[in-house]
Amino acid sequence: MYKINDRIIKVAIFDLDGTLLDSLGVWSDIDIKFLSKRNLEVPSDYAKNISDLSFKQVAEYTVKYFNLKENVEDVMKEWFEMAVEEYSTNVLLKPYAKDYLRYVKDEGVRLCVATNLPASLSVPALKNNDVMDFFDAIYQPEDVGKSKNHPDLFLYCAKELNTNPESCIVFEDIPSNIQGAKKANMLTCGVYDSYSLYYQEDLKKLSDIYITSYKELLA
Repeated sequence: MYKINDRIIKVAIFDLDGTLLDSLGVWSDIDIKFLSKRNLEVPSDYAKNISDLSFKQVAEYTVKYFNLKENVEDVMKEWFEMAVEEYSTNVLLKPYAKDYLRYVKDEGVRLCVATNLPASLSVPALKNNDVMDFFDAIYQPEDVGKSKNHPDLFLYCAKELNTNPESCIVFEDIPSNIQGAKKANMLTCGVYDSYSLYYQEDLKKLSDIYITSYKELLA
């Protein structure tokens, strides 16, 4: 039996980028390279504005924001080609993340992923880090038609894994997604990421638990 904050936890739901995976630097580089090819610079608020959008929604936002001639599908294809090798070979788990996954799995907790990443990136990253078998399933906002700042995807995870929302904990690095999980009556854990310093204080305030490293949950 695994308990956190006096709750018995039966399912742990993990975001990937910036939460389990130390990967946001990849996207920062992609943004710079993609826009510089078009003689554009990355706006200071760009990362924050796209943080809780799905892969397709980010492409739609980018095309509209910069008035690009390319269509959304072409933008997504270019991003994917830039990202696939990184996610397949170079993107690593955050320190102690694998230890924590193994620990809660051994405690009988079922694990799943709720991510904005397309499966063509999330699956290779999990396989390359030898943790794919830890997870029962991978879910995306497209499964419910709403972003993670709504409770729908988190409730969907609980339903698919046959448990009640109160027995779930959600690990996220974005405040609005923490809010979505809280609307689903789930316990929330905010995870520090150095590429998201601009909303760490909000993340701390909103989350039931806040960690700078998974090592803190192994103590």
